[in-house]
Amino acid sequence: MNKIISRFLRDLAEIVDRINVDGRPRKAVVPMFTVSVILTFLVSIMDDPRIWLVASAYVIILIIASRHMLRFISKAILYLVFLSVIIGLPILVTGNTSINSIHDIVTVRYQLSTGLPEFVKFVVRVTLAPLPLIATLYFIGWPNLARQLYSVPLLRKITALTTIFILHLPRLLRHTLSLLLAREARHFDNSLKRQWKSLSTVVGDLIITSASYSRKLQQAIEARTFNEYPFEVRR
Repeated sequence: MNKIISRFLRDLAEIVDRINVDGRPRKAVVPMFTVSVILTFLVSIMDDPRIWLVASAYVIILIIASRHMLRFISKAILYLVFLSVIIGLPILVTGNTSINSIHDIVTVRYQLSTGLPEFVKFVVRVTLAPLPLIATLYFIGWPNLARQLYSVPLLRKITALTTIFILHLPRLLRHTLSLLLAREARHFDNSLKRQWKSLSTVVGDLIITSASYSRKLQQAIEARTFNEYPFEVRR
């Protein structure tokens, strides 16, 4: 299990790093971002195959326009499918995407005829929904988009916060990975029970480390901007 989690954390950090790369200047940065957000929103709330085809065509066009995006998108699709399958497994039993009460769980019946189509639609929708946004951020690069959004006064605060989050998330993921590897190296018993105990202890250390790092980041921002940063730094 630790190997799977380690691979996931490493690949996720790589994906975020690649999004944060300042790519070639693009002319239609904001319109592309707007279109990707609209497609992501529509795919996430609608079961219309026509919307799915439009979103898929949009992603394919960006893959063709960018030489190295296919490997990046393939990793994203792999993890999205994996997570959506795990989350959507109860749909195979319930036959729908909602459980409203304990009674629904107790009296549930296996409904393959209705559950399987709903499960497939759920996996497709969950996998496809974020792809237009992910592909767009890879294509234009977050720094290019941030410069455009920062010029809008109402978006300065959220843009600054998002930039800090994207910039420092890979560091936090790699620190989590180092904690997992350190604990695995100290234990000769690699049973599933021991692995779950290791994961539970990592959460506490990660919260403490994140709080300490956030405090240092806050002090660095205050020291370099004289409290002129576009959002309030709270103690």
